[in-house]
Amino acid sequence: MIFIDAQKRGYPKYLETILKCSQPGSQNRLLRPGGLIIGDNTLRCGFVADDSEDNPWRQYNWGEHRREYWKSEDITSLRAYNDAILKSDRLENWLCPLWDGVNITRLLD
Repeated sequence: MIFIDAQKRGYPKYLETILKCSQPGSQNRLLRPGGLIIGDNTLRCGFVADDSEDNPWRQYNWGEHRREYWKSEDITSLRAYNDAILKSDRLENWLCPLWDGVNITRLLD
């Protein structure tokens, strides 16, 4: 199992590296078939799905320390991460849509 909870801009690259280092038939795999990739915060309060002013969380008073929560680069990267999982024939996914979202992905090969 691999748990990803790091810089959000890096999520697409982390996934790319995991898949590259887990090639079918390889003796030295980072993740074996059936292994899980857990991606934390993959919805970012729903901003990944809807970062418009209509998102009720946008009106919430986050304070100065959380203003970067919906930075467009992070949201774009999380969208790319989620899209890469959906487009991959090597992965099976379940997204838990609670609060920030948790992506549970299984490597098929």
